[in-house]
Amino acid sequence: MATKEEIDHFYHGGVGRYFPEIYEALLATLPEPSRRPLPDYLFRLIKEGNQADKAKYSRAWAKYEGKISGLEVPDEVIEDWIENSNPYAFGLFENFYMANGCFLEEGQLFKDAEKISHIPTIIINGRYDVICPPVTAYRLHKLLSKSKLIIAEGAGHWMGERPIEKALLEAMKEFE
Repeated sequence: MATKEEIDHFYHGGVGRYFPEIYEALLATLPEPSRRPLPDYLFRLIKEGNQADKAKYSRAWAKYEGKISGLEVPDEVIEDWIENSNPYAFGLFENFYMANGCFLEEGQLFKDAEKISHIPTIIINGRYDVICPPVTAYRLHKLLSKSKLIIAEGAGHWMGERPIEKALLEAMKEFE
């Protein structure tokens, strides 16, 4: 929902309560690890550095997000993903959006939920999603009278985790 609270949780230590070594590894790559706000700082480092620095900070961000996205994400999976994707585009895009509050007013999606409350909606969230905690999905569900909330047990943030994949496929069947 791109609230300041959620972005702070993601960037400024909330996730670090669950993945302290991974959060510290991200901060350890930064020239000024205590500089805030972190999304803006990371965006500038990725965008304005020399090629080696851009690669370094992009990879650090991709490792951070990749490791915290699922319950058990092996290092080999993260390394393979980084080698076969574009960590620079991923890091640049994501940090640009977060640095700008996803181009939304604070709380805008919650405030405007009434505009779509008449539309049947299925919200799927991993029980152990530390990036987008289930409380946010629950809060949105309470605002959307025609919504159905599915908390995927045994899953984090990544849609490729089996419980989320299964929930997504079942949700699509409901709209056939």
